[in-house]
Amino acid sequence: MLKIVSKVALVIALAMPAVVNAEAPKVDTNTTTVKIDSARLEAAKELVAAMGIKDSYAKMIDQATKAMVIREPKLKSVEGDIKAFYTKYIGWDTIKDKMAAIYAKHYTVKELAELKKFYQSEVGQKSIKLMPQIMQEGKKLGASSVMAHMDELKKIMMKALAPKPQLKK
Repeated sequence: MLKIVSKVALVIALAMPAVVNAEAPKVDTNTTTVKIDSARLEAAKELVAAMGIKDSYAKMIDQATKAMVIREPKLKSVEGDIKAFYTKYIGWDTIKDKMAAIYAKHYTVKELAELKKFYQSEVGQKSIKLMPQIMQEGKKLGASSVMAHMDELKKIMMKALAPKPQLKK
């Protein structure tokens, strides 16, 4: 049972950044129920173009693919297929209009213009370039913080997974 708990705890540690993200306030990203006027949507499309998200998505897909192969080396033979899968379903060309609609849902035309101006600035461009690295470092921080206290997590899990004594009738 200790081996199972150790494996589960490791999976939890690696998934920690996703769990932390899940704790963030929930934002409704369903744009089909919100009427978005064309000016707002156009401003949002200009913003996402200025943000250079297309390049960030390509890097994210590369990182996700490589991370899967590192975790499971047997996947090396299908690495290209995995990357193609990610590109097909979360690649920039697939989601750019939906991303613009999400921004249009949450920001006014004026706010979108201000954001665009920021992302076109020197510090905005630097933010775009550094964001994947910052996110990666944050992921490592979360995982290492959990790993440093793995024994405590194992004890918690063992308590829950331990066989319960049967009551005599």
